[in-house]
Amino acid sequence: MKLKHFIIVLMGMVLLTALGGCKETDDTTEIFTGKLWHMTYNPNTMRELLTGDDETNTKTVDEISQNNNCTLQLNGATTDGVINGAFSVTATNVSFTGTWSADGTTHKMTFTIPAAYQNATDQNELGQELLVCLKNIDRYEGNANGLLLYYTKNGASKYLGFTPKN
Repeated sequence: MKLKHFIIVLMGMVLLTALGGCKETDDTTEIFTGKLWHMTYNPNTMRELLTGDDETNTKTVDEISQNNNCTLQLNGATTDGVINGAFSVTATNVSFTGTWSADGTTHKMTFTIPAAYQNATDQNELGQELLVCLKNIDRYEGNANGLLLYYTKNGASKYLGFTPKN
């Protein structure tokens, strides 16, 4: 009788664990806010974005590290694992603000770009790619030390990497 009782209790615990399993949700406030995100150059993903000769490509890459070029500042508040707030972006010659949201469970992310900047273009190819990313964002991956923003361009999935700027 003791073994049967033990098995019933054990099965009940297993059932409760299975039905009440925890859902892992990112701490979106910690990940996104309180820092200036800087786009990082990754030769494996960005080589295809650069269309100039070696000298032009070097200048293009150098521009993203100057001043606050290719940066993203995110502010917001989290409710039920979803963060909503305002953002500001600086490519190289285009800067604007808008709203954004990210879901800490599904990692879905959206940026709402003001109508005046929907067709904005940047003089720098990588700065332009940042604008394309924000307009076509699908999701994010990362933590407070590094962030990947995934987007769709010409039917293909791409991503840009970001680190907090010191």
